[in-house]
Amino acid sequence: MSDISPPEAKSVSEGVREIPFGMATLDNGLGGLPSGTATLLAGASDAGGDAFLYTHAAQVMLAKHNPSMYPTSVRTSRETLPERVVYVTLSRDSEHILNAMDTVLDQFQFDTLTEHLKLLDYSESFLDLVETPAAFDREPPTEGPLAAVEGRATGVSSFGELLEEVAADIEEWGKDALVVVDSLNELYRAGQFGLSERTILGFLIGLREAAVDWDGLVHIPYKHKAEQVRSDSLLTNLMHGNLYFYSNDQGFETYRTMRVGSFGGALDREEQVVYRTQVGSAGFRVKATKKISPRNW
Repeated sequence: MSDISPPEAKSVSEGVREIPFGMATLDNGLGGLPSGTATLLAGASDAGGDAFLYTHAAQVMLAKHNPSMYPTSVRTSRETLPERVVYVTLSRDSEHILNAMDTVLDQFQFDTLTEHLKLLDYSESFLDLVETPAAFDREPPTEGPLAAVEGRATGVSSFGELLEEVAADIEEWGKDALVVVDSLNELYRAGQFGLSERTILGFLIGLREAAVDWDGLVHIPYKHKAEQVRSDSLLTNLMHGNLYFYSNDQGFETYRTMRVGSFGGALDREEQVVYRTQVGSAGFRVKATKKISPRNW
């Protein structure tokens, strides 16, 4: 790498902007995620990771395109926010994705998100490659809103080819976007049908580096117990940073919490904070509950 002078280094640093979470407690305490960041969202399926994902995407789109409905202060100008959300679904079809978003979000959030959503649905090709019984094959809708959602990468003969198509499509739409690749679980499942771990890691590393060039955000959900992910050095260092979601039972109630993992020091604070979270009528909500010392992190 060529030498870079201090003024040039400062210029590069100042080019990184904060993209808000859209949740007052996180924005006031952390300021937002650095642009050009790829984040792993890790937690069990009932821990709130999906709700966070949909809410964050919707709040960023509200701040960008409908700021009068944005409930928290925006720490950066609208011009620096991602223009759209690009959602890649590998095995879940578009109907289930949109229904899940609608269940979590309020009407303003849902309408604004879907108005600025590019949904890339690879589920038909994915299921063809896992060799499901022909009797279970789905017919794509011929009318209604979902008929306009284009099926992607039909006719590929391997998961390696599918990932090449996915990468090409994301590259086309990823600039100035919040990109979601749903999910690491599906990539691992594809590994049971011939996709090598080497190919999976290469795809993820390439996606991480592309995020820097796109100057937006990339989110990769992973439905797996957060405490197990945190103890896996490969996973914790795979992306630029990690968000961890927990679900714990107390008597007849289940409560959820969230922790912010390392982002190369960008979001580190003197004391770590455990956030108590909830999913309500307007999506994912968070509040600080207690601070813990770094040695207990």
